[in-house]
Amino acid sequence: MKNYFKFTMWTYPPLSQFTPDEVDVWADCGMTVPMAPKMFYDKDDPADLIPFLDRAEQRGVKLLAFYDDLGFDKIPVLGEEEYERRLREICDVIGSHPALYGFVIGDEPGTAEEYRAGADCLRIHKKVAPHLEPILNYSGSMATISKEPLHGMTPAEWAVMTKRESGVHDFVYDEYSQQVNNGGGKDNFFHTMKVMVDAAEKAGCDCWTNLLSSEHLVFHAPNEKEVRWQVHMAAVCGCRGVVWFRFYDRDIAIDAINSPIDEFGNKTEQFYAIQRTQRRFLNNYAQLADMRRKSTFTAGLDRGEYPVFKEGDHDLIKKVDVLDETVFSFFEDEKGDEFLCIVNGDLDHYSVVHLHFDHERGRLFNVTLNGSKEMELCYAPDGREPELTLYPAQLALLRIERK
Repeated sequence: MKNYFKFTMWTYPPLSQFTPDEVDVWADCGMTVPMAPKMFYDKDDPADLIPFLDRAEQRGVKLLAFYDDLGFDKIPVLGEEEYERRLREICDVIGSHPALYGFVIGDEPGTAEEYRAGADCLRIHKKVAPHLEPILNYSGSMATISKEPLHGMTPAEWAVMTKRESGVHDFVYDEYSQQVNNGGGKDNFFHTMKVMVDAAEKAGCDCWTNLLSSEHLVFHAPNEKEVRWQVHMAAVCGCRGVVWFRFYDRDIAIDAINSPIDEFGNKTEQFYAIQRTQRRFLNNYAQLADMRRKSTFTAGLDRGEYPVFKEGDHDLIKKVDVLDETVFSFFEDEKGDEFLCIVNGDLDHYSVVHLHFDHERGRLFNVTLNGSKEMELCYAPDGREPELTLYPAQLALLRIERK
């Protein structure tokens, strides 16, 4: 594969608390671009990250460097010239390492001044190190706020502007409403997803979504089915990366607990749920990162964001019959082959998906192992339409072959 699906996480403890062996923990969990522990410009020697980068290169992953005091909020304080000088100083030491993906430059700008500082920070990073990718995490509320903080722009217009100014590759946002305690946040999840993925695609960026792995304020920590639901829904809706909030619990954690690794260093249920979900996804469906999303539909439940699939929406698939919420997208790879990605949106029940497909004009293949294994879906002996049985939050990928 030319590309790969990105998995990473927020890592807040300082670098001094870890050895390079921790890279193995991240890689074993399925993180493909793990965020390195927090560093500080005035306290940490950037060379201290090199052993971590060396281990990352051995494990086939890349690292995001995280300088807490070099976020976008320091641009107004330091000025662009001093900020750039500090960044160049760091890049002179680690910027050419093949296992460095880029720098995390901050989280959730809120005011017009902060959004502008974030855009300036992206521009400076791409000027200093055009081969690296800076990561700025926007709040999911960006999809619903007024245009005033965005200087009169829509999210799509803002994404296009930052792409034009900097050449930034990744567009990242967070959304936790799917884990709200009363269970009523999925409408907002899909609204934000549609707005932000559409914005990223219009700008020619890859969209990453920052999902929840901890118990946080009014949000509950996800069980394994909910972890799977979050990852698979992100993928089917067009995201090419997932960030987890967060990976390590603090010693004193008032507002966020039950993270994948607790404050005592123990791996929790969330760690193993994320590990299984990410590694299964990478083993089977990472190729989605190489594909272009063409359209997204729902069946079984209309949340008012993506259109409900109807006859005429596709020339070979006439109808999709389901009992539970189903989300599916049509993708196209670089060779022009067409794919149908389907996710069962129900967390409690398996779903039987009946596909009314024109077999006179095409064939359907269930694809796994990133395309190395295919099984044709055929009519049953009694003439019933081909069907897929999906367990809760399961993803399936079908290749459409035209005759």
